Amino acid sequence: MKKLLDHISAGWLYLVVVLDMYSHLVVSWSMQNSLEMDALKMAWFRRQPKLGLIFNSNRGSQYCSHAFQNTLAEYGMQSSMSRKGTAGITLPLKTCGNL
Repeated sequence: MKKLLDHISAGWLYLVVVLDMYSHLVVSWSMQNSLEMDALKMAWFRRQPKLGLIFNSNRGSQYCSHAFQNTLAEYGMQSSMSRKGTAGITLPLKTCGNL
């Protein structure tokens, strides 16, 4: 999942994208107030993955929150987070579709 920033006339626009690392398809996105949770729910409903899917993210507070971790557990997903200071997690998304 990657949060992108884009400056628009009204201010900053935040976009969260969930990328399937196997197929390299964007499976969900959100520009809502609760970006990460909305994108996670959309990804699950669109793909309905098997139990045990590994959801990799950075260590942002939104991904560490009890609400997000509980939702992952409800969907049968496992949380995986990159090491502190590791920027490589966003590389596949940056190279997919020239984001």
